[in-house]
Amino acid sequence: DRLENAGENIEEREKELLSIKVCDPACGSGAFLIAACNRLGSELAKLRYGEDLPPQNILQEARRDVLQHCIYGVDLNPMGVELAKVSLWINAIVRDKPLNFLDHHIKCGNSLIGATAELMKKGIPTEAFNPVVGDDKKVAQYFKKINREQLKNTTFTQWLSREDTSRICFEKFVELDEAEESDPQEVNRKKEQYEQLVHSFDYNKVKFLADLWTSAFFWNLTNKEMEVPTQDVFTGALLQGASSVSFEITKKVSELADEYHFFHWHVEFPEVFGDVNPGFDCMLGNPPWERIKLQEKEFFEYLAPEITNAQNAAARKKLIEKLHIENPSLELVFKNAKRTRETEAKFLRNSNRFPLTGKGDTNTYTVFTEHARNLIKSTGRVGIIVPSGIATDKTTSEFFGDIVDNKSLVSMYDFENKNGYFPIHRSFKFCLLTMSGKMGYSIFDFAFFLHDIDDLNDEVRHFPLTPEDIQLINPNTRNCPIFRNKIDARINKKIYGNVPVLINEMVDINHWGVYYMRLVHFGDFADDLRFPWEDKGPNWDIPVYESKMIWAFDHRLSTFMELDKSAYYKGKPRFVSSEEKKNPFFKSENRYFINKKLSEKLFAKYSNYTHNCLLVWRDITNATNERTSVATIIPKTAASVTCPALGIEKDKNVALILANFNSFIFDYFARQKVGGSHLNWTILTQLPIIPSDYYSQEEQLLITSRIVELVYTAWDLEPFAQDVLNEIGANTWNQWFAHNPLQNNRPYPFRWDEERRAQLRAEIDAIYAHLYGISKDDLDYILDTFPIVKRKDEAKYGTYRTKDLILEYYDEYEGKIEPVSKEEN
Repeated sequence: DRLENAGENIEEREKELLSIKVCDPACGSGAFLIAACNRLGSELAKLRYGEDLPPQNILQEARRDVLQHCIYGVDLNPMGVELAKVSLWINAIVRDKPLNFLDHHIKCGNSLIGATAELMKKGIPTEAFNPVVGDDKKVAQYFKKINREQLKNTTFTQWLSREDTSRICFEKFVELDEAEESDPQEVNRKKEQYEQLVHSFDYNKVKFLADLWTSAFFWNLTNKEMEVPTQDVFTGALLQGASSVSFEITKKVSELADEYHFFHWHVEFPEVFGDVNPGFDCMLGNPPWERIKLQEKEFFEYLAPEITNAQNAAARKKLIEKLHIENPSLELVFKNAKRTRETEAKFLRNSNRFPLTGKGDTNTYTVFTEHARNLIKSTGRVGIIVPSGIATDKTTSEFFGDIVDNKSLVSMYDFENKNGYFPIHRSFKFCLLTMSGKMGYSIFDFAFFLHDIDDLNDEVRHFPLTPEDIQLINPNTRNCPIFRNKIDARINKKIYGNVPVLINEMVDINHWGVYYMRLVHFGDFADDLRFPWEDKGPNWDIPVYESKMIWAFDHRLSTFMELDKSAYYKGKPRFVSSEEKKNPFFKSENRYFINKKLSEKLFAKYSNYTHNCLLVWRDITNATNERTSVATIIPKTAASVTCPALGIEKDKNVALILANFNSFIFDYFARQKVGGSHLNWTILTQLPIIPSDYYSQEEQLLITSRIVELVYTAWDLEPFAQDVLNEIGANTWNQWFAHNPLQNNRPYPFRWDEERRAQLRAEIDAIYAHLYGISKDDLDYILDTFPIVKRKDEAKYGTYRTKDLILEYYDEYEGKIEPVSKEEN
């Protein structure tokens, strides 16, 4: 586009091409920059030569000119920066010409930690003084109060204008950028000119203000008498210069800037950010994917393996607490590392540089993505490789929703790591994300589950989505659904147009009256858990269910019974055999138990929950598992956050929503949205659920009877069966369950029968295919998207038996079940 706008004049086209600014904000050894240099160099060489295959000498000359004018990079590792320079030099070397001067374009620093002119105009945020490890909380509160009052009394009418020091720096850096590098003398003059610039009064006035503003977030707050860079100090430096700031503060600012590698983009690259349309033309790269929060297990892996290998979080915490006695030097290293991470996290969350991604348990890839978007011109582009969670995770939903709403998303191509592109687990997913500046795109191009670049040439894998499509499918978060191809996109758009999501927050509709029940978080309640053999006194007998213990319609998938203690420590139970499940008295043994009082306290938060059992689902999962949506009924007891419970209104039929959750159709929709390893509450609320009031009475009895037979296979779930009995009455029970009638008005468990269960589940799946309005051809396609189920069936039966049964029942219910329609909702 830039070349087309320049017209046919070769000189103008060359000038336009060499004005393009490309940057990698985490460049490492420079691989992406070399590729960019080669791409632009190739275009420049073709332009100069007039043909598509210019000779090597012209190509090298073009690469060298591109390297001189177009290529920028930043990295935190100084060795990486030097290696990037060497790599770029070798790639663009030209005989009889000196190596390019790169110190002003390839720099060392922390791309994420630094000020911007816009943020400094708003003053130092009071949140900069939030306490972290090593701070005195009362002292922090004291300075927060001071800064808050100072901000109220500050006006910024005298902030530097466009003709100020910043503008002077811009003009001088533009001159530097345009200086020739044809011989060694010119390169040396350019180096000297750069050194004079970065040591000049004008330049350092701007840099000091940025360092001072940033340092407030990293100040160690230990006593009220210390000097701290609050808003008044910053205002004084702004209006009167650095001489107004005390020597102590100035010295500390310099130390913090060096320690944390402050990097202020408008200061480091004035020629890029001082223009009328500031920013880079292109940001690209593969930034680090790391959690900002210090990971204790990883930190102590080599320094103190016994801490890393502690049996649980509670034991690890106790070992760390003993360090001040047993290994004080290691404790100091640990606290310093923790403080570094916490101060960095404080900056990312509270500086307002990353309003969309600097939240929660921040990962560097999310803030780098927002950062890259913020650094481009309105006509610029971002091309970045990041985990696919940037578009699918809850923590990034606000960011993704923003690029959708502002129509700055261009494309997203999701890859599985099966070919080992990255040295991480091969189930991990990453994507090629392309964003634009303020040029609006009304249709976005997507492709998911790709394995290599050649897959991008398969048109069937590509599908378009509009902002309206994304709003329909994910109304609450506006993050991205995950479709394999155009067929998935078509089916999903049709169903979401007819069937409402579980909870639509935009219009405040909750057909089932459901809510999330958060019970036992192992990290929060580490000291409240006991193993079966531990004696902690009376009433420590409330079992805690975990996701690994359940499967669809089965609360006895696994057990710790008859295993040694190491299995409990590692959390590795054994599967319960079919023979054991045929015994209605058999109960799985849980790994952990909690006190009865704690259990009562946990359930007290949900006093409106009146059912005598719990519907739970497996939070731990992923879209490539055998099944993604897995739920069942357990006794009304404690459950971990990986096995969360669904609160349901008193008058709602738990069996119906359980049947819906475990159907293949619902599972199919769920795996379109699971981008990581969790089917969490946010995802669940945005899945299409048959409304509670849609079922006819006959359909309710038809489905409920089959769910009771699947679920009620052991005496510990008698409360669930009793709830159903109270709802439908004894006569109806005996009518529907003639093969297992009431005995003394008491429902007896149903016999565990694998063949019978397969038939019941197939029948339920067929019913829900009709309820959702899925055609037989689409049902056939959907069932083929469960390859592990298919593979297991073929290994056991020689055919995809599950699919055969479901399609057989689909034909049986043809014309008997009416699908939900848009008009009814």
